[in-house]
Amino acid sequence: MSSDIEQLREKLFSKEFSKFCKAEFSTLQRTLEQEKRKRIKKSLLYMSLLILLLVVACSQGINPFFLIIILAVILICGVYPYGKYIDNVKKMIIPKLLSFVGEFKILDPYDKLYRIDKFVKSLRLFDNHNDCSCSDFIVGKYKGLKIRIAEIYLTRESDENKVVVFNGILLSFETTKKFPTDIIIKDNKEKVYESADRVYLEDPEFEKLYDVYSMNQIAARKIITPAFMQRLVKYSRKGKITLSFENGRINIAIKSNKNWFRIPTSSNQDNINVYRKYILDLIQLLSIIEHLKLNI
Repeated sequence: MSSDIEQLREKLFSKEFSKFCKAEFSTLQRTLEQEKRKRIKKSLLYMSLLILLLVVACSQGINPFFLIIILAVILICGVYPYGKYIDNVKKMIIPKLLSFVGEFKILDPYDKLYRIDKFVKSLRLFDNHNDCSCSDFIVGKYKGLKIRIAEIYLTRESDENKVVVFNGILLSFETTKKFPTDIIIKDNKEKVYESADRVYLEDPEFEKLYDVYSMNQIAARKIITPAFMQRLVKYSRKGKITLSFENGRINIAIKSNKNWFRIPTSSNQDNINVYRKYILDLIQLLSIIEHLKLNI
C-alpha cells in the first residue's frame, strides 16, 4: 500500500492536477498579467519623471546630496510597484495552490497570533541570535498534526560583524504527547551545545553524524530509540537535519540557500510545472515526518 505522500505525488502528475490548475488559475492569471503590465507602466512613468528632474537638477548645479536623494527615490519608485505585484501573486495564487494539498494557508509571519520571530527565539534548537527574518510562513494540518513551516534567516550581531546563525527551513509541529525533557539533535560538526548534557548512544553510525543533548539521559534514550536512529541515519543520506523535542513540539531545521516557496513571476503562470514544483517542495518537507515516523 502506498503512503499518503506517495499518493499525493502521483496526483500531482495526473490529469486531476491539470484540471485543478486550469479551473483555478486560467482566469486569475489573466487578471495578474493585466496588473503586472499596469504596475510596470506606472514604474516607468515615475522613473521617467524623476530622471527628467535629475537631468534638470544636474544642469542647474544642484547640491550633490539632493541628487543622491533623487536617485534613491527613482530606485524606490521603480521597484515598489513591482514588489506589490509579487505580493499579490502570493496572496492570490498560493492559497489556491495549497488547497490541493489540504488544510494549508500562507500567513503573515509577524501576525500577533503566531509571531514567528518570538517563536523561534523561544526554541533551544538554534544558537543565540538577535535578528530573525522570515520570507514565507505556511500553517496547516497533516495527518492531524498542526504544522508550521517557515523560511527563516537568523543572524547575530557582534561589535565587529554579523554572523549568520541559520538560513533555511523550520518545520515545526505539535505532537499528541508531552516530552519529559527537551532533546536537541545536532550535526556533530556544529559547535557543542552548552545548555544541556551530551547523551551518548549505542549506535556508532548515528554517533558519527549527530550529537544528542538533554538534561535527562534516561528520558532521552526512551525517545531516541535504536529504530529512530536508524531512520535518521538513512534519511541523512539526503542531507543532514537538526531536530529538537520541546514542549510537546518537534522542530526540524534544514539548512538551505534555496528559495523554497517562490512562484517565478517571470514564467508563464499557466505552466503547470511551476505549480507542481511548489507543491513538491511542500511534500518534500512533509515526507520527513513520514520517513522518521514522527507523527507520535
